[in-house]
Amino acid sequence: MSKKSFIILFSFMFIMVLCNTKVFASESDSVHINQNSVSTRQISFEEMVQKYLQHTDTLKVNGNNGIDLTDPFISILNSNVSNKNYNAIRDYMNNYVESVYFRDVEEIKYANARASYVSKYVQDYATKMITNGDNARGYIIITVGGNITYNRNTGQITNAYNPKVVNVEYADLAWWTMTPTNIQASARISSDKYTAYFTGSVRSYGVHDDATYLKFDFGTASVTITATGD
Repeated sequence: MSKKSFIILFSFMFIMVLCNTKVFASESDSVHINQNSVSTRQISFEEMVQKYLQHTDTLKVNGNNGIDLTDPFISILNSNVSNKNYNAIRDYMNNYVESVYFRDVEEIKYANARASYVSKYVQDYATKMITNGDNARGYIIITVGGNITYNRNTGQITNAYNPKVVNVEYADLAWWTMTPTNIQASARISSDKYTAYFTGSVRSYGVHDDATYLKFDFGTASVTITATGD
């Protein structure tokens, strides 16, 4: 092989490696999760609200029209929980809130003090309203987690992996027995490599205590959490 041919071949192989690396870092990592491995339970509306109060430092509330309702929602909590006026909180959530998130876990692991690359695990508690065809409504709480590896000097993410739905909870659905199905999780990295997204989705079915022979479809709820290299 001539020197010129060798250079051309080497350059082609180098470009292919770069291309493949770029695709690997940004393409979606999606997994189907065995529902038997996911913890599931039902909680009261009051218990769900108390969890929000305990995590107001990381609480993020999104409105139905896409605006940030975090501060108004915290004010609603503070002014109504003390006198146990949970109906006021419920009415506000039903009318204005699209989703509620808070950071449940964030763990950074350094390989060593001089390591350029760092791994981080993040886990968020995310709430969405669910309804069925008869307008029965309640809330699904999907706890989503995932890992990233990033450059500690630039903050750029090189890998997002191990997306998972940690557990599923249902709130404010008294007299219903809820079952999560088709549990899936995925991970992807933004084009600028500074943000990773972990998405969890769950389809829910419910059986009411007064009609145990019927199963109602509450649809599929999907939540997405973010992780950054900082």
